[in-house]
Amino acid sequence: MPSRPFWARIAGLLILPALAACGAGAVSYSGSSQRALLEPALLGSGDAAPAGLQRLGHVSAGCTLADASAGFEGVRSSDLACSPAFLLAAVRQRAANAGGTFLVDSECEPEGDSMPPGTRRASCSADVWGPREPAAGAAPAASEAAWPAATPAPPFHEVDEAWRALVDYWPVPGVAPRAAIADGQVVEVDFPRVGLTRLGDVRARADGACSVDTLRAALRAAAARVGATRVVDVRCATSDEAPFCIASLAGPEAIESAIAEAR
Repeated sequence: MPSRPFWARIAGLLILPALAACGAGAVSYSGSSQRALLEPALLGSGDAAPAGLQRLGHVSAGCTLADASAGFEGVRSSDLACSPAFLLAAVRQRAANAGGTFLVDSECEPEGDSMPPGTRRASCSADVWGPREPAAGAAPAASEAAWPAATPAPPFHEVDEAWRALVDYWPVPGVAPRAAIADGQVVEVDFPRVGLTRLGDVRARADGACSVDTLRAALRAAAARVGATRVVDVRCATSDEAPFCIASLAGPEAIESAIAEAR
């Protein structure tokens, strides 16, 4: 359970005024839209679109990897989860929402799924293509859309909402910073476990339309960025002004000795 100082610190901040729409241009689409036909993971990708498709528009997304070496406030969860794989998932989601079924000239900078050491900025873009008359026929079956596809990067389901969640993190004084870990190593637990040490307290708050699921995902993205393996005692509240979630973050005790033994 979060300590009293944590609750005291955020007591006056839980009810926040509605904030301006976040991350203008973070996920940007220009062009026409039509009925959505495919899940984002099923969109094809290549140098040229198959016959029968028309160009609908262009989509792009960008993020800047946040510095999490110390505490932070008001960092977008998109900048905590920032990677080419994350951005490509956002590109695919926006393209699918526009009725696209195929991406042409899909590219990311840097290339690959993760951020190379020393890299802070990432961007992805693609041209979006879709059927000429989608309303006249059924959505393509999965077998008819068996182009190479990328799996959306966890932990976000509605990836574009990651730009609409602000995260605050207050580390425990005296706890040494830890290296970031993969988000797949982070899980939620109801109470602290033996062998774990509390690293700090975290809050995710909505900045525009944002689901509680996305706020919980933002807590996990923050945990991965600061090297915490557990999100402890998550509590969420919703209101017309600003939904929020709070929790504590924890990681294995004596991590330095464990690393030394592994060597």
